[in-house]
Amino acid sequence: MMDRRAACHGHPFGIDEVANRHPDLKIIAAHLGVPWLLETIAVAVRHPNVYLDISALPAVENRAVGPALTLCVDRGLTDRLLFGSDFPLVDPAAYARRVNSFGPGWLARRLAGLSKITLSAREAILGGNAARLLKLSTRG
Repeated sequence: MMDRRAACHGHPFGIDEVANRHPDLKIIAAHLGVPWLLETIAVAVRHPNVYLDISALPAVENRAVGPALTLCVDRGLTDRLLFGSDFPLVDPAAYARRVNSFGPGWLARRLAGLSKITLSAREAILGGNAARLLKLSTRG
């Protein structure tokens, strides 16, 4: 019989438990929790100390990039999204361009009530959030 803990290896419920026990600990969930995107986003919404790394999304779940990022922004997670390419699996320049242009189309915004992604949100995701988290200077 398989151990139940082994069956859940990598599931964001583990992050949820650690974030509960250690609210001052900064936790970065890699690859937006693929294959548990929605569960990982829910954990991040629940815990302000959980950050979401969006590296390698095109390589592991290409169709999810735009909708997942839009969902994160819509749920108030803009300031906790961290860009990463996972080079050489993903071309950093091409992925940065894709992230820089993501957002819900006009129909999705109208039907679902989603807002546009602002320039400041894009800049935060593409480096500002990581600089703040890691306490790096963004000047020079």
